[in-house]
Amino acid sequence: RAVDPSNGTIALKEIEYETREELQGILKELDQLQKAQCEHVVEFHGYYIKPQDGGLPSLGLVLSYADLGSFRTLLNFVRSREVQPQSDALLRGVLMTVLHSLAKGMELLHANGILHRDIKPENLLLFMPSKDKKAFQVKFCDFGLARECSGKSNSLKTARVGTQLYMSPEVAPRSKDTCVDYSFESDCFSVGMVLNEACFVLFFPRDDLQVLYDPAIELPPPRMPLPEAVSELQPIRDRCT
Repeated sequence: RAVDPSNGTIALKEIEYETREELQGILKELDQLQKAQCEHVVEFHGYYIKPQDGGLPSLGLVLSYADLGSFRTLLNFVRSREVQPQSDALLRGVLMTVLHSLAKGMELLHANGILHRDIKPENLLLFMPSKDKKAFQVKFCDFGLARECSGKSNSLKTARVGTQLYMSPEVAPRSKDTCVDYSFESDCFSVGMVLNEACFVLFFPRDDLQVLYDPAIELPPPRMPLPEAVSELQPIRDRCT
């Protein structure tokens, strides 16, 4: 965290790499992040390369600072009952804001041929309301695993990456295959899993929430009926997953 005269409070993120070839690959991915810039993607202000004595130079990213942390932080607060919601209406507003940002952000990424490949609550940052935005904002972050997907197939065969709990069935580690096909549908499945988890954490009775979690996947089962307060979102969840 630092303060920049032009951009206010910013976040500085150091990127680890082992070879110059890997560095070139990272710089190429940063071009994708710049191309994906919109109100639903964390602002990328640039990067810096700092020489190191006797070794590879260090690489750092300059990003907007998320005042409220990640969506995971919010879910953990609610799940641990460190905060008590005032009403379902308040939580519905939070959930719908997150869902809208997820849909619009993913739409823009895919329109630019970019697969995120690691959509999860930790990679959704929450920002305080601004002069132009009355509600808090949700933005995608962490494009380290993102790749450009071009061609008519709309898929990309690469080594398996991402977070297993949010992986779609076609890329989940069910076999010894080292390469799998990622597609835009893979990102959609991850969005469905985020929505599924958020609905249960925010609206399921607190005392029963821990029992609900499937120990095999550490998340609520993706086909279980959603809580009544958000039952109208079930078709969206089911279509994604």
